[in-house]
Amino acid sequence: MGSTSPAKTVTVTNRLNVALSVTSITVSGPFAVASNTCGASVAAGASCQVGVTFIPAALGPASGVLTFADSAMTSPQTVSLTGTGSAPVTLSTSSLSFGTVAVGGTSTAKTVTLTNRQTVALNFAGIAASAGFAVASNTCGASVAAGTSCTIGVTFSPTAAGSVTGTLTFTDDAATSPQVVGLSGTGW
Repeated sequence: MGSTSPAKTVTVTNRLNVALSVTSITVSGPFAVASNTCGASVAAGASCQVGVTFIPAALGPASGVLTFADSAMTSPQTVSLTGTGSAPVTLSTSSLSFGTVAVGGTSTAKTVTLTNRQTVALNFAGIAASAGFAVASNTCGASVAAGTSCTIGVTFSPTAAGSVTGTLTFTDDAATSPQVVGLSGTGW
């Protein structure tokens, strides 16, 4: 979502004995023409290439069509396009359970791995745990490079007996921000 795929190339070959006049090259759906060596015409027997990128606007499968309008009798020619939008940021787990911890004590840290699946750096505005829980370690810093991961260690320190729930919240510049991990534990 919001991240552009590397371009895929479609080769157009003119099998006619005359130049092929190209009227238009268009795409539908969440796709874009990234490059085009065809120009206004393709010489007889020659080839040209069109690069197409996928720019998902939502999670899940998407489809579109690359359409060549030209002077050939078979015009327009089409190429089906498909892609699947994935989350720009993923977490190794959606929840952490700390079990039972003595009031006034602190649990051992449990970790969450965040992976930046974007083609650009992910910049954080904040990484915070709600009351009763604490960020004990952080390899994320202010940003995470494209295609890399970082980890956050979280501890539970109950101040009273009973069940406690909370969240670990990553606030960043991804389209899916904030990303949230549910936290739970019991004080005794």
